[in-house]
Amino acid sequence: MNLAFLEPLYDRPGPWASVYVAGRAAPEDATARQRTGARALSDRLHGQGADAATCRAVYGALDALPRASGPAGYAVFAADGEVVLRTPLASAPSGEPGASWGALPRVAPLPRLTAGPPSALRRAAEAMEHFLSARVPDDEGRTNATEGVPTLVEAAREHRIDALLVRPDGPDLHREVWVGDDPDQLAVRHSEHRYLGAPEPAASRADDALLRSAATTGADVVYVQAEHLAPGTPRGLPAGGLGALLRWPYGGAKEEPGEAGEEGAFR
Repeated sequence: MNLAFLEPLYDRPGPWASVYVAGRAAPEDATARQRTGARALSDRLHGQGADAATCRAVYGALDALPRASGPAGYAVFAADGEVVLRTPLASAPSGEPGASWGALPRVAPLPRLTAGPPSALRRAAEAMEHFLSARVPDDEGRTNATEGVPTLVEAAREHRIDALLVRPDGPDLHREVWVGDDPDQLAVRHSEHRYLGAPEPAASRADDALLRSAATTGADVVYVQAEHLAPGTPRGLPAGGLGALLRWPYGGAKEEPGEAGEEGAFR
């Protein structure tokens, strides 16, 4: 999945309000239920520190959603008193509606909720087959895949990621990293000033930070779940839940744009 449609979220600084809601409310009491839910979510954002203008913008966007028809759900993103993006979801969010306030928009659930099952199945199987072979070093010790937050952060800064693999149950997804306003301002530790280049770096989840990099560098994103994989495929990969297929290998010379094709190695 290409995340270019998320680029408006990265054209301005945060903090960001991110909300996921199910659609298709029961028509007989849709209006009352929707307004109650919109108020509860905007109040939840306020309790997390969101400013009043952004809470009002989110409430207005949620209250204006179609009440009895439309997609399975919506994701709404707002900052500085303005709704920047409202996108429909192919699958409804599981559990309670989610509302979060943070330095980066909470985009990690989007690829899973916007891609249909047949597409997800095919892409995940292809990606894992490629990943399993690419993580094995060649005769010169080079690999075309990597996993784990430290090496992924390095690859993201270098625009080396061709396809980001995300396993939703992986423990590294919510690991803390540090970010600045620019997508390339990304580091594992707060003390890595040479990478952050920001006077006040902020903590963020690793998955949201790496997805920001993927969206702004044209990388693909593939969600990997056990039910999507062919029989015999090892489980628990990528390690920690985050991995990548690379545009050029570790230990290899950097390829100029177009050498491996405009869409990279895995498309």
